[in-house]
Amino acid sequence: MTPLVAENLVKVYAGADRVAAVRGASLSVEAGELVLLMGPSGSGKTTLLSLLGCILVPDEGRLTVCGEEVRWDESVLPRYRRRYFGFIYQNYNLLASLNARENVEVPLILNGKAGSEGRRLVDEALDTVKLSHRKGFWVTDLSGGEKQRVAIARAIAADAPILLADEPTGNLDSETGRQIMTVLKSLAKDRGRAVLIVTHDERHIPFADRVFRMEDGRIRVT
Repeated sequence: MTPLVAENLVKVYAGADRVAAVRGASLSVEAGELVLLMGPSGSGKTTLLSLLGCILVPDEGRLTVCGEEVRWDESVLPRYRRRYFGFIYQNYNLLASLNARENVEVPLILNGKAGSEGRRLVDEALDTVKLSHRKGFWVTDLSGGEKQRVAIARAIAADAPILLADEPTGNLDSETGRQIMTVLKSLAKDRGRAVLIVTHDERHIPFADRVFRMEDGRIRVT
């Protein structure tokens, strides 16, 4: 079963001028695969990522996640996001009032997995990204690379089969960025996650199993 399959997704922003941000985009991501979605600023790749993660609702098209066709009803979309997706952002989206461990635990609490089982999952996730020794540190005391590893740990602790990352190395130096990509590649190959990364960084291509490129809302495979 392919975890993520998009067919002819379309997203149009209405206003004084109608803007077709995504025009009939189709792609798939297999378990154990790391896929890059690349393109210039304004090409529609971040909008497409939001459609794939059930954050935005398309005007046309179908999306199937782990064999379940998404029903585009705002009342059920949060369930898809909680059940199937882990999100990793360029700006980390961590809570400064919590330490590293508590940040990783947040989605587990939301999914009703607090307690000893939740703590075990959090500790395993932090160990996976080699950050167990920093789990008690406040977010403000972590480096940029450490913050991103906390964000990755948060995404994998909930055991989501699909990881979606939006420019996850954009705020990092080249060596730290390479380390983050190595972690994400390992999550695909060793943990069987389907990993899709939006990036403009050509240096990430050697990590990818496949590369999709977007321009003017359209997508192609390279």
